Amino acid sequence: MWELEEAPGLRVGDLAKRMALHQSTASNLIDKLETSGFLRKERLATDQRVVRLYLTGAGSSLLASAPSPARGILPEALRRLDAGALASLQADLDRLLAQIRDLDEGFGMQPLPFTE
Repeated sequence: MWELEEAPGLRVGDLAKRMALHQSTASNLIDKLETSGFLRKERLATDQRVVRLYLTGAGSSLLASAPSPARGILPEALRRLDAGALASLQADLDRLLAQIRDLDEGFGMQPLPFTE
């Protein structure tokens, strides 16, 4: 709901991307919020496939009494990276995690070697 407060008229896919959710998960949340009366869907007259999302008065009232969401600079920085940079970062993190798994399996439950 905070995303719609900041950017009224988002499409479902855009909202899912901003929230780092799968589109089907976002759609399920949207349906529950619409059923509860906190948001409304509007379709474009020119293209009925495009659905825009808006908070209702009840949704805005609820947000007025809710705490702000926790936001960090890491999610925002990641959101600003282009697809190529994200793919490269993902590949590097995958290699790092593979190294961690290999090391963990090599040491098992044994304590790490200690040198003085």
